[in-house]
Amino acid sequence: MFSLNKCTLAGNVGSSPVFKTTTKGHSRLSFSVATTEKTKNNEFTSWHNIVVWDKAADALKDMVKSGSVVYIEGRLGTRSYLSNRNEKKYITEVTASKVKILPIGRAYKENLKTFLNGEETVEQDNSCEIDLDDLDLEIPF
Repeated sequence: MFSLNKCTLAGNVGSSPVFKTTTKGHSRLSFSVATTEKTKNNEFTSWHNIVVWDKAADALKDMVKSGSVVYIEGRLGTRSYLSNRNEKKYITEVTASKVKILPIGRAYKENLKTFLNGEETVEQDNSCEIDLDDLDLEIPF
């Protein structure tokens, strides 16, 4: 049986990412990404939940900010959990295998200024790419 589960997104990070450590010691970074589809007469925005684990979460936690423009590759999954009211809830999210912060947008410029001690120009490609395959990760599920 053949199957494929691959998701590719490029869009803007919504609210500030949330970094947590699980009870088993795994780092988890979660954030939302908005993608916008434009047609002749309409514009549709979809929000996508993104999750990054372990070493990649540690590496990205201080770089991904609200307003960052990101390129994401990963797999789509749905999981369930019990709410505070003991109700079963479902969430669909992309578990990232590649995250690239694109060198455009307000948040990128603010990060770049910080890393360059206030200087605003550089003469190289300053995109930040983390390929999770290179980090020898075990996704904890």
